[in-house]
Amino acid sequence: MTSTMEIIQEMIRRIVAKFDPEKIILFGSYADIVGGIIYPALREGKVVYEGAA
Repeated sequence: MTSTMEIIQEMIRRIVAKFDPEKIILFGSYADIVGGIIYPALREGKVVYEGAA
């Protein structure tokens, strides 16, 4: 069984591979799982990927 975190990581990998984004920000309840910080994650989102500058 694939965990939610594994699914999120796979989604991030696919987005990065196809679109080469500067940054990916996760909003909503799963942003808390990724970062462990409820208020900023729900209010502002959680950066889950940031490309090299």
